[in-house]
Amino acid sequence: MTSTVVRPTLGAVLTTLDSLGSGSRSNWSGAPTVGNDFVQRFEEDLTLFSYLGIRQVRLGIDWSRLQPVPGRIDDDWREWYLSVLLAAQRHGVGVWAALHEHTVPAWFDDEGSFADERACGLAWPRWVETAAELFGDHVAGWFPMVDPSGVAARWTSDSRKHESALLNVAVAWRDSWRILRGGPPVATALGVRMIRPADQTMPALEASRFEDHVRWKLWLRGLRDGVIRLPNGNERVVPDLGGALDVLGLVTSLDVPEGTITDDTRRRWEERLGTVLRRAAEEGPDRPIALAGLDIRWANSEECRLFVESTVQSLRVAAQDGIPMQSVFIDPAIGPIPGPRTLHVASVVDRDRTTTGDTAAWLTLTPPASESGSGER
Repeated sequence: MTSTVVRPTLGAVLTTLDSLGSGSRSNWSGAPTVGNDFVQRFEEDLTLFSYLGIRQVRLGIDWSRLQPVPGRIDDDWREWYLSVLLAAQRHGVGVWAALHEHTVPAWFDDEGSFADERACGLAWPRWVETAAELFGDHVAGWFPMVDPSGVAARWTSDSRKHESALLNVAVAWRDSWRILRGGPPVATALGVRMIRPADQTMPALEASRFEDHVRWKLWLRGLRDGVIRLPNGNERVVPDLGGALDVLGLVTSLDVPEGTITDDTRRRWEERLGTVLRRAAEEGPDRPIALAGLDIRWANSEECRLFVESTVQSLRVAAQDGIPMQSVFIDPAIGPIPGPRTLHVASVVDRDRTTTGDTAAWLTLTPPASESGSGER
């Protein structure tokens, strides 16, 4: 009797910055960015995703646009998001709503953001409750916070503020779970990768241990048994944090050194991605695993496609090894505007909504219609 290997559902990522560009009401401090026209073309884009076999999207719900000032919802943006969610339902695409990605409202930042216990404890739960009330009937799942370690990393230069932010973010996650559990599934999006020291000097080794603890051990242990161990060694029990998730989601990206691609380079990437998945399965809580964001980019488009093929191979091996892969979200869904200095991005479609060699390679992850039960479109 042969066992059936379950293939992960294929999804794609539409972050706020990619889709809408930077907003004037957020704390974005970089150069202004423009969106990829998803605002005007969402019906067309969702139709295309559905046709290609993309069954899920991770959509950024922009806190700063929806709540430009405390306690007030922008009706225009509320209606736009509802239009997107209803269009996705019509096309059989499940939307997983991401409530925090890169930025926060400027007013929340002025109050101290996640480094301030009081501001975080008041504003964040209200935002999650608001999002659940507005959109909870139309989403397929929740990503309350993308890369929580990265959220706290803003304060790394001040160890006391950084540790406060790490703890506050963990409590914020727990609060999200208390509010959202029992409805559509709640998934993490932990920003992880293989941590390697830059060299064998003591500072490099110490920096590597620090990052490994913050990105891996702090979160996997916290979600497993509810105890947050801060970098200074202090431990804090966070009630209801243990088991506070339905899906163990990870965000990662291609991390091999720049240079000429070889068979060995591709093999090392396959091994690294496999190691990331196995570590999450072994050290984290017993939950299905999702790649909540998988970012593959490289200088050369043809070599980038080869990396996508290696990625697909690594995911197949992981599934065959029994790692419960539930879904894979390609990041980004829509490629950026090409430029002379930009890396090639292995998106679902390019900026003109044209499929590429990357698209074909990604789609080998999806089961045939006869297996998925979805039928032909």
